Amino acid sequence: MFREFKGYCSKQTRIAMDSPVQRPRVPKLYRDFLKEYEDLGHMTEIRERVEPDVTYYMPHHGIYRPQKSTKKLRTVFNASTLTTSGKSLNSIQYNGGVIQDDLFTFLVRFRKHIFAFTADIRQMYRMINIDESQRKLQRILWKEDVNKPIKMYQLNTVTYGMVSAPYLAMRTLKQISIDEGKNFPVAASDLCNDFYMDDVLSGANTLEAAKTLQHHLIDILKTAQMSLHKWCGNTSELIPTTEKEYEFSSADEIKTLGIAWKAGTDCFTFKVKVEQNVHPTKRSVLSIIAKLFDPLGLLGPVITKAKIFMQQLWLLKIDWSERLHEKESYEWQEFVKSLMYLNDINRNVQSVYFSKEIQCIKKGQQLDNSSNLLNLSPFLDEKNILRVGGRLRHSNLPTEQKHPMLTPNNNPICDLIINHFHVFYFHAVKAIHLEIVNSLSTEAFIGALKRFISRRGRPSDIFSDNGTNFVGANNELLKILKGLFKRESAEKFEDFLASEGIKWHFNPPATPHFGGLLEAGVKSLKGHLKRVVCNTILTHEEFFTLVTQVEAVLNS
Repeated sequence: MFREFKGYCSKQTRIAMDSPVQRPRVPKLYRDFLKEYEDLGHMTEIRERVEPDVTYYMPHHGIYRPQKSTKKLRTVFNASTLTTSGKSLNSIQYNGGVIQDDLFTFLVRFRKHIFAFTADIRQMYRMINIDESQRKLQRILWKEDVNKPIKMYQLNTVTYGMVSAPYLAMRTLKQISIDEGKNFPVAASDLCNDFYMDDVLSGANTLEAAKTLQHHLIDILKTAQMSLHKWCGNTSELIPTTEKEYEFSSADEIKTLGIAWKAGTDCFTFKVKVEQNVHPTKRSVLSIIAKLFDPLGLLGPVITKAKIFMQQLWLLKIDWSERLHEKESYEWQEFVKSLMYLNDINRNVQSVYFSKEIQCIKKGQQLDNSSNLLNLSPFLDEKNILRVGGRLRHSNLPTEQKHPMLTPNNNPICDLIINHFHVFYFHAVKAIHLEIVNSLSTEAFIGALKRFISRRGRPSDIFSDNGTNFVGANNELLKILKGLFKRESAEKFEDFLASEGIKWHFNPPATPHFGGLLEAGVKSLKGHLKRVVCNTILTHEEFFTLVTQVEAVLNS
């Protein structure tokens, strides 16, 4: 430890205790934060004045966050400050590497759950103790009052500001899952896969399974003295009644790994807050682009346009602080204006197509008799979005179902919404049914078809290629059907064929592209079989089991 560096930390401590005129509450919040740190045993005062051979003092400062509903000030420890040796603690310790999945994988996995919930571990880092021999590398200087002397402390737990902290936190969760895996198998798997640092994004396909998972997660973390709080779910039944400190409802919008999640409608939203710059520079342009955080690529068309513009600036060889040329400046300002529309797409569409109705409602007037919305009892919600009124307001349905928003029927936005919820397939149901046959004969195929009908029901139409076995089977099938009803009158037989008979459709010869959906299924089947079987010789029973498992994979 170098005297000069300790002196620097002492100076930083005095600065932290100063009372800015603009933020008079900061010093008290700072004191409360570190007082709690000490009271919980997360840091200990060092009374011995003999310095160890190796030690490190970390400067610290507070980050004031007035918009936060919980703790408005957070103290940050800086382990990257260089000592007189030219090195910092962060520069000489291993970061441990990344052992969790990337953000994209987390968010996509989160979207798969029908019943989803989020929460985070309370004071996660501070629940993990550091070996006593290493705590001398986590020392700080602090004084409770400006009139009191500076004291020395050492931090006893994992500290944010250390490059190794994320690894240590995630590795601890994995160790908990290993130690308690037998007692909580489902929660142990979730602990490994659905936690991104202290945030959990998880769920299940049934409400009961989601509730069970919640309870098991709470119990498995209790074994390590950790607790989950800040619960939020896409249904109110997933929010524990014991959550009193943080009140969340299913309509709240919360940040989930940097993206706003509207739990009530279970969708991700984007809110762009960009200040208009009259004289943009390359630095300000890059700053705005960096604010467009979109790990899932949902804003791809918008961000791509911004990045292309940035490439143009590089080609013009404009300096970082140099104002953009008139043409580029105008183009960029128009782009920034368009970003604002991301917040209000539906509202802007309504203001164009339903302007008269909106004005009447704002003035408290009756709608004109010629209005197409007259029978819908429209009203404006708290965000000035036009919605359907009516008697459903007394029901227990979700707000979006009781009062759906109104969109014009001749607008691209309406088409996009329809396409989002209605994916059209030429085939009514997309599923794969696999049958094993001993030959490509017509008899073998008819046997497979009988088994299909027995398990899946009678199909109205069959589409196939022009293989000789299929053509023969068609002729044979007609003979069988006629044979079954030869005692009935011809008229009744014709009625049966019309109501329950199977229509066979053949693709033209040598045209596999006509059955693209079929060919894709065949390709997937071959891929799985090649990966699993290779050169292995299977018995009929083993092969039947394998084919059944592949069918389940392809239909999952």
